[in-house]
Amino acid sequence: MIKYSNEAYEFAKSCGIKYSNKLKFLGGHSVPRTIQAIGGGGKTIQTIHNTFLKEGGKFKKETKCDEIIKNDKGEVIGIEVRENYRFD
Repeated sequence: MIKYSNEAYEFAKSCGIKYSNKLKFLGGHSVPRTIQAIGGGGKTIQTIHNTFLKEGGKFKKETKCDEIIKNDKGEVIGIEVRENYRFD
């Protein structure tokens, strides 16, 4: 989670998510160290969802991802899925 937190933050901002400019305390923190998206988690998911669709992404129901395929550089280049999958 922490290893790629800045990349995730920059990605979210590139989708149009806005953040509070004040750090916040969360449970267990001894100092403020958390940024919060304006509009909360629901707004964050909705914004990323809309960006995904705008960029040509498609959601598929009853589809299970079995493998994430990466190239020699470790970059994701595809996925292996099962369609019409019935989740238990």
